[in-house]
Amino acid sequence: MYYILVIDGKAHESIPGYDSGFPGVPIESRYSQDILNKCVQSETAVQSGWLYDAASGTCSAPPEPEPVTEPEPEAEAEPTAQEDIYSMMVDHEYRLTLMELGVTEGV
Repeated sequence: MYYILVIDGKAHESIPGYDSGFPGVPIESRYSQDILNKCVQSETAVQSGWLYDAASGTCSAPPEPEPVTEPEPEAEAEPTAQEDIYSMMVDHEYRLTLMELGVTEGV
């Protein structure tokens, strides 16, 4: 017999009715009544995170999450005429500075 601690419809812990670490000590002496009031009895242990259905009194594995689809990358916008002009101005200043410094190779 197991006691399943259920909080907000999810199993958080499976507590065995008999614990070899405490032979002869009933579960009522090992846990407070507040904790035991949040537990349901089960013949089998369940994993933490399983969903508890109060209507049927059973626990089941949570459903598999939906696969996450990556959004399509947005197409890069074409530069505006103003951006083109700024780019040409920066390039012109860069080349002019290189010429003033005497760096002409690769220009």
